[in-house]
Amino acid sequence: MKRRTHQRQKRLFPTGYEPVADRQPAPPHSGSETSRDAADAIKPKASTQRRAVLQYLLSHASGATDDEMQEALRLPGNSQRPRRKELQQAGLVRDSGRRRDKKIIWIAAPVHESAAK
Repeated sequence: MKRRTHQRQKRLFPTGYEPVADRQPAPPHSGSETSRDAADAIKPKASTQRRAVLQYLLSHASGATDDEMQEALRLPGNSQRPRRKELQQAGLVRDSGRRRDKKIIWIAAPVHESAAK
């Protein structure tokens, strides 16, 4: 008789981060037809990109600049920056107060900070 092994599903984020990261609204737009079309086109990818940005910052405790995240995640700036901003507005990402080459070093906010939002 074969024994079934149940694999535990790996959590993408520590407890407290994942629900907020997944509840983000649709990408913003300026109201123009092309802006709405662009927001609609990115909508299916936005959650995945948000997770990638947050996961990257969670795995890099010293933080990263937008440029560093873009290079590591292979995301263009016009995809990465809005996802980082959404995470920032949700309280999951914050400015570390440090700079590298005059650029903000972003870090994942401790889960107790994001729960307060």
